[in-house]
Amino acid sequence: MCQYQTRQRENLKKHLLAHKDISEVLMYKCEVCPYQTKYKRCLKIHLLVHKDSSEIQMFKCEICEYQTKLRRSLRSHLLVHKDISEVQMYKCELVYGIRHGFSYVFIVCGNIG
Repeated sequence: MCQYQTRQRENLKKHLLAHKDISEVLMYKCEVCPYQTKYKRCLKIHLLVHKDSSEIQMFKCEICEYQTKLRRSLRSHLLVHKDISEVQMYKCELVYGIRHGFSYVFIVCGNIG
């Protein structure tokens, strides 16, 4: 059972789309490429991919030359300029197998990235 809660009916309507199959939902389709989504806001963001940087506001890093069409991408980028001790790190727990002779050795990745 889903634990999602909200105080706003509109947010609940948007959330309910996540539980529906794409065959049951009006899909928003890009007119330039095959991209499609259940969410109007996602299509709006996707459409930026097709715009030239001279046509839209670019978000620029004040520390280096990086620039992007998306504010959230800039926020993610800014983490590269922080000391590792200031950043919440997420550990990969992927288990993978390495062939060793005629058998496999299974290893937990444990890399931070």
